[in-house]
Amino acid sequence: MAYHNKFIFSRKTMIAIMAILGGVSFIAVPHSDDILSVYAADKMPENTAMPVGVVTLKTQKIRLHSEFSGRFMATEQVDVRPLVSGTISNIHFTEGGIVRRGDALFTIDVRPFAAALEQAQAQLNLAQSNVTLAKQDLNRSRDLVDKNIISKSRYDALNNAVQVALAQVNIAQAQVKSAQLNYDYAHIKAPISGRIGRAEMTVGNIVASGSNAPILTRIVSNDKIYVEFDIDEQTYLRTAQMGDLKNMTVTVSLSENSEKTYPGKIKSFDNQINPESGTIRVRAILDNDGLLMSGMFARIKLFDASETDIIAVPVESVMTDQDRKFVYVISPDNKVTYRPVTLGKMLGGYQIIDIGLSSGDKVMVDNLQKVRPDMVVISKELPKEAKN
Repeated sequence: MAYHNKFIFSRKTMIAIMAILGGVSFIAVPHSDDILSVYAADKMPENTAMPVGVVTLKTQKIRLHSEFSGRFMATEQVDVRPLVSGTISNIHFTEGGIVRRGDALFTIDVRPFAAALEQAQAQLNLAQSNVTLAKQDLNRSRDLVDKNIISKSRYDALNNAVQVALAQVNIAQAQVKSAQLNYDYAHIKAPISGRIGRAEMTVGNIVASGSNAPILTRIVSNDKIYVEFDIDEQTYLRTAQMGDLKNMTVTVSLSENSEKTYPGKIKSFDNQINPESGTIRVRAILDNDGLLMSGMFARIKLFDASETDIIAVPVESVMTDQDRKFVYVISPDNKVTYRPVTLGKMLGGYQIIDIGLSSGDKVMVDNLQKVRPDMVVISKELPKEAKN
């Protein structure tokens, strides 16, 4: 009985072993050719040429510019002051509004000046009457002196009386002009066109003329406006050597990202370099659409007087190797070439290359971190060009 049980156990064991072995027989064993094909597939990306974007460089003619900051300033600014003393009786303008040259601004009580004018005119009339009478006396005396009825000295006295009367007329005429001028000054008018400020004096205030006369209001012109800024000595020298400085142009904006710009022309350069800052003050003039005000901040692009031949690449194509700058250039045999460069100015998203590149070079602009020198790539042209 014991033997029989053992036999049965052994039989079951054998069946289990056979089942296991049968399962193993169904495990697929890859063929040697399949193993080689998988290995080759893993190696395929490394041996396949990588596609990269490039730009083919060409020389461009561009008017280079330098950027500065400055302030707007009115081309004309007038502090309106009284030229005669008296009491302000009327104000004729709206504060902050636009006035034209000759518009009435203030009226100082005109009654004293009207009275003075009338008095001066009366004095003139009297002087003119005296001239008429003196001339009549002189004319009658001519016949009398010829007949020796009156003496020659008497005739000379009458003639002198005419001259005195004429002089009195001249004095009276000057007094009338002075009185008329004071009367006109009592009507204060805008000396220029522009935007007027607030009234510093109100109706009823007594104002005095003279060197200490108060400011009644201020007017600034608004059809044209200056922008003033400082440029460095090197920029001044470089631009001065290129042509007439006054033919240089500027574009002005209110902020770095402002889409609205104002074109202008150089008005003047200062006559000396500031020794402390090494800069020179420049003034440009431009049309004002009414938005620009004196004292506002401005960003200025100062353009060269003539165009310059440049080579420029997209900024993203320039890389740094310690303290050196370089780009990757694709050679005629599609190999990546390391090319050190010397940088010039920036033009928006483009970098001017002073030394290292020439027209016709193909410069990589993407996948820069995935390549190495002498690596073979497939280049794809990207249509890019620097714009000023």
